[in-house]
Amino acid sequence: MYRMTISDRFRRGASIIKSHYRKNHVWIIDELKLGYISIPKVASSSIRVLMTAQQRIHLGEDEGGERSKTLKDSARFSLSHKKIIELKEEYHLFSFVRNPLTRLYSCYRDKVVNAAQRHDRCTLSPYRIHFGMSFDEFVCRVVEIPDKSADQHFRSLSSFLLHKDRLLVDYVGRFEQLTSDWVAIESQFGLSLPNNSGRISGAPVDLSNLPISKEAIKLVMKRYAKDLDAFDYRKDLEDLLG
Repeated sequence: MYRMTISDRFRRGASIIKSHYRKNHVWIIDELKLGYISIPKVASSSIRVLMTAQQRIHLGEDEGGERSKTLKDSARFSLSHKKIIELKEEYHLFSFVRNPLTRLYSCYRDKVVNAAQRHDRCTLSPYRIHFGMSFDEFVCRVVEIPDKSADQHFRSLSSFLLHKDRLLVDYVGRFEQLTSDWVAIESQFGLSLPNNSGRISGAPVDLSNLPISKEAIKLVMKRYAKDLDAFDYRKDLEDLLG
């Protein structure tokens, strides 16, 4: 049986305290008045790199070679929902979502399986998640943790994108159809599809091939019910249950 270390308990406590002041990471391109709310395990690394690169391209320089004081040197901001609502009045905001179950599996593979193979520290150990646990065990642990205490890699999609059941963004694309859904961004803002999107944890695994029991799927459906309904993923998991 896994036992939490003293350092794990300290980090766990710090995570819970920090969670009460949760802010979203928003990446912007000033020139385009475009903002992206980043959600981990949804091709976020590739999109963040794209947003940062484009922001730097649009940074101005004066005649002396100095960067313009009116433009920001960083694309990233940590904002509360209230601040994001204010930002939305001036910026076009977008994000991408993913089936909660495959997103969880991507998190499991990255933080538990791959990290163990790399001989890294388990960054999720404060949540009593440890190397060697099965995906079923991982799911059973994660679903016990509410959003207010959860790590960003398994917080619900809704906690990032909904405020009092209203969308914080103007456009929501889907990871599963990233190529076609990105057209809306490219056609309006001229940004090409990011390279290597969402492949850091490995090739995507089809829902029907996930190493998970029906009992664990039902737990996911209960824990992430709001996501399933808000972003139209419920039928995918109902079909998986047969």
